[in-house]
Amino acid sequence: MASALKHVQRAGKYHYVRFPGHDRQRLRGAEGSLEYLAHYEELRAAAENKRGAPAPATFVPTLPARVAFLPGSLAWVIEQYLGSRAFRDLADETRLVYRRQLDMLKRDMGAGLITDLRRSHVNQYSAAIAKKHGNATGDAMIRKISILWQFALGLKQAAIDDDAGNPTKHVKLQYKVRKPHAPWPDKIQQLFLKGAPDYTRLAFYLLLYTGQRRGDVLAMIWSGYDSVTRRIHVVQEKTGVTVPLRAHKELAKLLAQTPRVSDRICTNYFKKPYSKGGLTQLVVRRLREVGVDPDQYTLHGLRKTAGVKLAEAGATVDEIMRVLGHSSPAQALWYTREASKRKLIDAAMDKWEAA
Repeated sequence: MASALKHVQRAGKYHYVRFPGHDRQRLRGAEGSLEYLAHYEELRAAAENKRGAPAPATFVPTLPARVAFLPGSLAWVIEQYLGSRAFRDLADETRLVYRRQLDMLKRDMGAGLITDLRRSHVNQYSAAIAKKHGNATGDAMIRKISILWQFALGLKQAAIDDDAGNPTKHVKLQYKVRKPHAPWPDKIQQLFLKGAPDYTRLAFYLLLYTGQRRGDVLAMIWSGYDSVTRRIHVVQEKTGVTVPLRAHKELAKLLAQTPRVSDRICTNYFKKPYSKGGLTQLVVRRLREVGVDPDQYTLHGLRKTAGVKLAEAGATVDEIMRVLGHSSPAQALWYTREASKRKLIDAAMDKWEAA
């Protein structure tokens, strides 16, 4: 079976590398580990050197005895970052995700000095992680290495040369976006809602009629909703900005009929708050139940639907940005262009039909 690394093949439980013109050699360590990647680099450098090319710098694979984390090692930088204001200021859920990924990075590559990191190491590591945990995780590790590199620039013990380049620059990303999230046509919305349980209808209305991201919908609490003014105060997870949303009248009607079984507004069949994955699975399952491909219409597509509906109703770019929480006008402009395109097409067809 082929490996993510060039010229590497798996035979049983071992991995072997055979560079052109050289004998096959078994790679040391577990796939994707620092020892594994360092040995691959060592053999590749030796093969290149025999052909007259200079050997690249290698990433230090082991720590001296009785030293937990050398100052300047990747593991040491990770520990400094975890104790920093930059890490503490992240949202609670973001910190949990970062911690899991940084622990993995510390375990796999923590022994090496951060100054020895090269783009080839990052490429190989992210490819190995992508193969084991998925492309999105492989790319997430690239971003974490970039964050650590930028953080380490301010640490004297890291000893990073001012002219040294970030090793994640121009690294090959593993994840390929299949296609953008599509807005839901009215027909698909009607199919989704017809015969849907109350908790499914509530989740749908919250996602569509507020236009907020999944995490922000799940964070909405009853004490933050004023039924008289229809205000729902949301602190957006991605930007940290507080948005005093006004519930759409259709959403307000449903909220007036909804029992308050939890402090969170969006609850499941068991009257418990959803996790992010749980809410996504609710939408996926319901789409499958009504015969709709969940790869074609996604949960995030309801946010796109809200943007299109706002634009079609005549909302300005600035108004759309404020409702949806965009930090730049690029996405809001897309919504207005889509709305204008439909109106112009309809107007043209009306003229044609009347001619």
